[in-house]
Parts: sequence; structure tokens; C-alpha cells
Amino acid sequence: MKVEIKFVVKVLKMVNGDKQVTTRSLESDLSIVNSLIDTCAKSGDVVCARSIFDGIPSKDIISWNSLISGYVLHDFYNIALDLFDQMRGVGLEKQFIEEMAIESDPIVWVALLTACRFHGNIGLAVGIVERLIEMEPGNSTV
Repeated sequence: MKVEIKFVVKVLKMVNGDKQVTTRSLESDLSIVNSLIDTCAKSGDVVCARSIFDGIPSKDIISWNSLISGYVLHDFYNIALDLFDQMRGVGLEKQFIEEMAIESDPIVWVALLTACRFHGNIGLAVGIVERLIEMEPGNSTV
């Protein structure tokens, strides 16, 4: 599924009654834009998802979560972790961990743990291991 910014603008015009779509309307219709990011990312079009994400003037936790989850879902762990580090820079790390858009199952956490190992992010890795132990207390491989 290939979605372009022109499509996003068209959707927002339909929602807004064909009003002019500006950067301000992207911010005011953030829930719609976040849904589009999520849809593109989950479908595998992470380039489109990133393009929409980069066009948002004020990103919320759902914006970050949707894009990072899409990268993880499609095995772009390096990019996901880089983006996660950027998100930490704006202070949204704790919310992301608690409010992941994709189901928080051990497979997702192991994927993030692998990315942490690759990037040497020990602090985040420790938090992920703690979460895995909570989810699977009897799993000796954690």
C-alpha cells in the first residue's frame, strides 16, 4: 500500500468539509494523521509512514508509537531503536513502553531487546528484560 502526502491532505479535506489543509490542520486532526501513520506502517510502507510523521509539527506518544511499532513489525530494528532514542530526547520514553500500539507480547519485547543488544543500549535492555520476566516468570531463557 503506497500512500502519499497528497492522499493524507485529501483525507483531511474530506474530514474538514473540504477546508484548506495546512500544517495547523495536521496538528488539529492528529488522531486521523496518527491513524494514517499506523496504517501505512502496519502495511509495510514505512517510507510513507515516516513521511507523514515528519510532517507533523507536534507529535504525541501515539505518533511515535505507531511509527516505531511499524519499524519493529517489519524488522527495521535499527531504525526503530534510533527513533526510540529520538523520542527519549523529547521525554516520551515511559509512555511508549506502557502504551505500545502493537500487542505487548514477548516476541515484540525480544525484538526490541535484540535491537538494544545491537546498539549497546544497556539501560533500555534491562527494562525490557524486567518486563519479559513479568510476562513469563517461568521462562528460564529470559
